[in-house]
Amino acid sequence: MVDQFRENGVSLVAISMDDHQRAQKATAECRVSNLEILYGLDVKLAEKWGLWLTSAIRQGEPEISSEPGLFWILLDQSLYLIEVSNMPFARPDLKILVDKSVALNNGYPARGSFMNS
Repeated sequence: MVDQFRENGVSLVAISMDDHQRAQKATAECRVSNLEILYGLDVKLAEKWGLWLTSAIRQGEPEISSEPGLFWILLDQSLYLIEVSNMPFARPDLKILVDKSVALNNGYPARGSFMNS
C-alpha cells in the first residue's frame, strides 16, 4: 500500500531493531521493494519512542526486540498519529489508514493534545 500512501502525500519509512542480515531477510521474504527499511534501532531509542520491548521466546530470535509502533510525523516534526502495540499481531488496519491519510491534506488537526492545567 506504499504507493497509495504516497498518492495521498505520505512518505513512509520502516525502522527495525533487526541487524542488517535479519532486515535484508525480512525485506526479501515480504517482497518489499518500494519501502525504505532502516535497521539497527537501539533499545534506548525504542524506549524513548514508547515501544514495548520483548525478550526472545524462541531460538533464533533477537535477544530483545520491539513490538510494532506506527508514527505519523508532520514536516514540522510534530506527531500527528501514534499507534503502539504490545503484541506483534495487533497492528493497525492499513486500508483504513490509507483512506484516512487524506485528512492530512484536508487540515484535520492532530487529536489528543488538550492539557487541562
